[in-house]
Amino acid sequence: MDSNKKFMKINKIPRCYVKTFIESLHEQIFSVTFLKRDSTEIREMNCRQHVVKHLKGGERAYEFEEKGLIPVYDLVKSAYRCIPLEGIMTIRAKGEEYRVY
Repeated sequence: MDSNKKFMKINKIPRCYVKTFIESLHEQIFSVTFLKRDSTEIREMNCRQHVVKHLKGGERAYEFEEKGLIPVYDLVKSAYRCIPLEGIMTIRAKGEEYRVY
């Protein structure tokens, strides 16, 4: 085994605290693994919250909170995306991994 490899600390976080935890990250970059609502596809995303640089104006078609979604900016695809709260499986931030239960 490579002795230079860093090991990430793994924590557990209850589903009821996921939204609060993600909001506490403010503008920090984090990774999230989640199950999409429309299929059984598992998706992994590197993202940030509160990115406004690429907004084009207009109003939202719906309120994210009412639908159980967290709006983020996908850093790989350079696009705004929404993550379903009930589908989140893991979050990686601050050098640690959090498994949702």
